[in-house]
Amino acid sequence: MASQVLTRLADTSPDKIFSMPTKGTVTEARKHLANDPKCSELSWVCVPMVAESYGWSLASAIISSIASRLTISTGKPKSVVLSDIYGQLNVHLVRANARAILSRIAPPA
Repeated sequence: MASQVLTRLADTSPDKIFSMPTKGTVTEARKHLANDPKCSELSWVCVPMVAESYGWSLASAIISSIASRLTISTGKPKSVVLSDIYGQLNVHLVRANARAILSRIAPPA
């Protein structure tokens, strides 16, 4: 299933990728409510994505599209841009995981 989605995304222009409908979830709706007004002000499109340690599927296709655009605007090689993006995402995931773990630990009495 994921390979079929990625194959279709590879043949799709970046503008169409960002306008593709995704399965609606409560979390996704919250993200849209929180981010859509500011994104509209900046002429951006809010695309909520699931980011996991083990796989990205649709998210990786969108990140690759973003990296391609950044390659053009910054002049850096795409491999460097992707490395920068994934490095930042890794830091955010590690911090979020740490917060999730710490939130479950009872404070010292």
